[in-house]
Amino acid sequence: VDLIRGEGRLAGKGIIDVEGREVRARHVVIATGSRPMVPEGIRVDGRRIMTSNEALSMTELPSTMAVLGGGAVGVEFAYLFSTFGVEVTILEAMDRILPGMDGEVTDILSRALKKKGIGILTGCRVVSAEVDGRVRIRYVTPQGEGTIHVDTMLVAVGRIPRSDGLEEVGIEVEGGFVKTDERLETTLSGVYAVGDVASPPLLAHKAMMEGLFVAETIGGKEAFRVERESIPLCVYTEPQVASIGLTEEEARKRGMDVKTGTFPFRANGKALAMGEVDGFVKVVMEKKGKGILGVHMVGSGVTELIGEACLARVLESTPLEVSMVPHPHPTLSEALMEAAASAVGRAIHM
Repeated sequence: VDLIRGEGRLAGKGIIDVEGREVRARHVVIATGSRPMVPEGIRVDGRRIMTSNEALSMTELPSTMAVLGGGAVGVEFAYLFSTFGVEVTILEAMDRILPGMDGEVTDILSRALKKKGIGILTGCRVVSAEVDGRVRIRYVTPQGEGTIHVDTMLVAVGRIPRSDGLEEVGIEVEGGFVKTDERLETTLSGVYAVGDVASPPLLAHKAMMEGLFVAETIGGKEAFRVERESIPLCVYTEPQVASIGLTEEEARKRGMDVKTGTFPFRANGKALAMGEVDGFVKVVMEKKGKGILGVHMVGSGVTELIGEACLARVLESTPLEVSMVPHPHPTLSEALMEAAASAVGRAIHM
């Protein structure tokens, strides 16, 4: 492998310009990732108002912080800084944090964060953020207007793909994302795109699997690409959140006739022994198809449990099959087995 350091740009089919040096290849993979999104009217200075990039290189802690955005990144940073003793307030425009996830899951996490001392304002639209020694933030909620003053404001409203300039060489871009086919090849033959620049969800494990898929495709090997709804999403707070597939709300919006099975960690022996009883596992299934539409978890260590649900979805297992697989006792993994059993009317431990 030849490693060439420098700022590069795609100059055409199979041609990369690296600071005046021309590099040619039969195949090119675009993996330029994404960058933090900054709302119009907010000026990031990297000190008082920052994105997740600057937050990772801070050398001292502020006393107070406002986090603009209650998605996964915003919630994780809010939890992190609160753990360090910072007084944190989350400002989220939607009616709940983690708006794309299961509502019952986010309710439990929201209560846990508030118990930890994190302020959460939902339905909150930031009008302005001005730096004058501190940061003065004006906002509007359904309850009216408000102002808060904080030492630091962290902007975490999402990320946008780094696809600048690609259209100039004949690569089609839609909504900022590079358009690809089922082989992840762009509209310029021989050029592929993977990861954040190609499509959501913007997750490291999704990008890695796409990179492997493209490498095997280029190498002429049989490649397997996981469908988008079989890619898990994890939120590393305490309690943790993990999810895969459709939520109950999403499935019903699509007109599906669904059933759910839920099992609380309060009824799980390992969780009781650990003293970590907050949370549950929910399995969403379609009544007719009998397959698993989604699995949603909140609780201690659930980011380790979601892998089994991923395997079940990829292998097209049914909740009945999951409920009949022996799970070791006592383990937290039993909660998934019990939730699956609940979905098919076989629950006996709750």
